[in-house]
Amino acid sequence: MNELFNSFPNNIEVFDPSFILNELEGKVWVRDGLIYCSPANNKFPTITVNKNINLMKNGEHVEGTIVVSKTDHFTIKDSAPTPKVNWQVNIDSTKNRVVLYIKPSERKYFKLEDVEPGYHITLKTYEVNEPFNPLTIDEIMTKLNLLNIQYGIDYSEIVKAVNTKVEDEFIIARGSDPTEGENGRIEVLVETKVKKAFLEKEDGLINYKEVKQIPTVNIGEVIAKVHPPKAGIAGLGVTFQPIHCKPTFPIKLKLGNGVALLRDGETLVATEAGRPFLEQNGLLVKVSIVSKLTHKGDVTLQTGNLHFKGDIEIFGNVEDGMKVEADGSVRVSGNANFSTISSKQSLFINKNILSSTIIVGENPKEITELIKTLSRINQELVTMLKSLERIIQTNKFSSQQPINIFQFILHLVDHHSLDLKKLCSKLFNQSQKPAFLVDKELTSLVGRLKNSFFTSLKSDLHTMPQLIILANDIQVVLDKYKAMTNEESNLQVSYVLNSIISCNGNIEIFGLGCYNSNIYAKGKVHINGILRGGEVFGKLGVFIKESGSVGGVITKVIVPSDEVIQFDLVREGTFIQIGNKQYIFQTDWKKIVASLSKENEIEFNSY
Repeated sequence: MNELFNSFPNNIEVFDPSFILNELEGKVWVRDGLIYCSPANNKFPTITVNKNINLMKNGEHVEGTIVVSKTDHFTIKDSAPTPKVNWQVNIDSTKNRVVLYIKPSERKYFKLEDVEPGYHITLKTYEVNEPFNPLTIDEIMTKLNLLNIQYGIDYSEIVKAVNTKVEDEFIIARGSDPTEGENGRIEVLVETKVKKAFLEKEDGLINYKEVKQIPTVNIGEVIAKVHPPKAGIAGLGVTFQPIHCKPTFPIKLKLGNGVALLRDGETLVATEAGRPFLEQNGLLVKVSIVSKLTHKGDVTLQTGNLHFKGDIEIFGNVEDGMKVEADGSVRVSGNANFSTISSKQSLFINKNILSSTIIVGENPKEITELIKTLSRINQELVTMLKSLERIIQTNKFSSQQPINIFQFILHLVDHHSLDLKKLCSKLFNQSQKPAFLVDKELTSLVGRLKNSFFTSLKSDLHTMPQLIILANDIQVVLDKYKAMTNEESNLQVSYVLNSIISCNGNIEIFGLGCYNSNIYAKGKVHINGILRGGEVFGKLGVFIKESGSVGGVITKVIVPSDEVIQFDLVREGTFIQIGNKQYIFQTDWKKIVASLSKENEIEFNSY
């Protein structure tokens, strides 16, 4: 017999409320499965029990028609067995989670149908099905004790589990997860990938020739840092057993050419200039310096200019308007056409140099002197900027827009910055040297200095921001020309036409010759063909197979006073200068060597 008075729906009690109205006296009724009655003094209500109802009155089975009083207690005897809930507790493989699975059963019982008040009523029932979960907290805790679960019990989840009416899983205990460590790693401190992006010029326009940026490093530059592995922190399982972390491992370095690992075991340094190369496969890291850049095909607007701190080999031409710059050697299989090539070591051009500018090795003497002057100008300019800043602060100008300080600049140049004025005048004179000795950046800076300090016209250049930009640009150019020189920088080329060449070492033109070009060499100049037009200077002497022309085109050859000029054939119109002595050939001569005599006069000897 089930007598679950407060929680079980079969509970049926006689109820005698004090607020029953007079019209309910002597009547009985059913509401929400409960029997209510209101007996009168002289009359008791009666009920008839349906045959399929197992009704218990005051603990005894009743059938047929019975009298109901206020003291009677009714229940319906449930003949079906009490269902059991399906549940289980599992520990996961890590010993770090305890999962309770629960599937409530379904319980069937009978409930009285509602009946309106009457002096006599007949009881009828209907079947009710509902989820049933009799699992208790004590049962769960007993199971946890059997499994030796002692850590991380979640009581709030246990409460949810015993109250659930649907199939579900609950994490009723969880340990602390381990904190995994880190394997060793390499931190790359330089760019290693070629970037394709157009650069912006000073005037804001896009430089479509600078389409490719090849990453390079200098000797001694730090390439990367090697970081050791970091051990993890063990966790704690639900049975108080430790949960170990995965082991960690250091990276394995494989060093190629041009890279050294310092004694600290962490710092990777370039021992050669060139492109840094890094390849990682798992924990294996290969690091090297590629000291040679190989360019297949022509250097064109589509490929962009080439800038590299190592060697460059070009299997094609350097086409119109393009630039190639290398800290190492440059080798060109084709021509240099209307282009600029700069190499700090040596240059070999298999074919021709046509209307191009070539610089090999250190900067020419004239540029070196000009750079010294520019460096002193920069120092004076920095001092002037400090003075202008004080003037602006003293006069309390509004900072809403750039201040044109034209008059203050002219006053400082004329009265307080006399060194700046003298140095600029010197720079302007130096910049009048042959054009091939001055690059475009220097030419641009000279023009901006003139327009900033030696003009009667006020412009946008006369503001603090523009003067600061000018000082910064000067510093950029100065840094560019700090490069080390190489006394053995040589140039070899087949043919030269309408070009400008400066070389720190020897120049050899091994093909047809050199036409209408300016040649400057700190070593020897050897022209195995014809020299016609232009000017040649060889600090360590000059050899020319044939010089000048029948038409008398002026061709100049210059050497220091202690060197010689040698001709297989020299024609009229050839001008030579040895030291400060000069001579112009009026007739053709063969197999002669020109030098200075003891009397400091030019003399000629046959060979």
